[in-house]
This record gives sequence, C-alpha cells and structure tokens, in this order.
Amino acid sequence: MATQLQIARAGTITDQVKSIAETENLDARLVRDELAAGRLIIPANKLHLKTNLKPTGIGRLLTTKVNANIGKSSVRSRWKLKWRKCKSLCRQVPMRLWI
Repeated sequence: MATQLQIARAGTITDQVKSIAETENLDARLVRDELAAGRLIIPANKLHLKTNLKPTGIGRLLTTKVNANIGKSSVRSRWKLKWRKCKSLCRQVPMRLWI
C-alpha cells in the first residue's frame, strides 16, 4: 500500500490532495509538488479516511502550520502538563517552518 508521499513523488494527484487544494484555494499540482518535496504532510490514516475523516494538510503554504493534539483524557486530565508540552514544541520548531 503506497503512502501519499510515494504517490505524490510518482506524479499522481490523489483525492486527498485535491481536497486539500480545494480547501486551501491552491492548485492541486502545487499541493502534490509540496508533498513530494517533503514540505507538506497529510496526517491521515487510510482506514480513518474511510470513516469520513476530512484530510488536512500541514505545511508552509497552507493555513495549518503545526498539528498539536492537546486532548482531554476521560481517565485523567493534566491540562497544565499538556500546555507545557505545547509551549515546548513551539520553542523547538525551527522558525523556517513558520514562514
């Protein structure tokens, strides 16, 4: 089973790439090229896509720059720890990713 990266590098535009391009008002070829170059990712498990998960891209040309999962546990929630992790991530991410 090929990944989005492998498919993009082969020059193919997938439905997920088309969806992201439409959402971001970009040409699908540009989204594919950014994906193939490793400057854009689509964090979506193919099994989840079958359950109506809307694919979202993360990358320098897109509106989503960083993906942070700060959820609430049904067992316990340590909000301050999660916030500290998020702030730590923001300090560690190279500034070139924010541009």
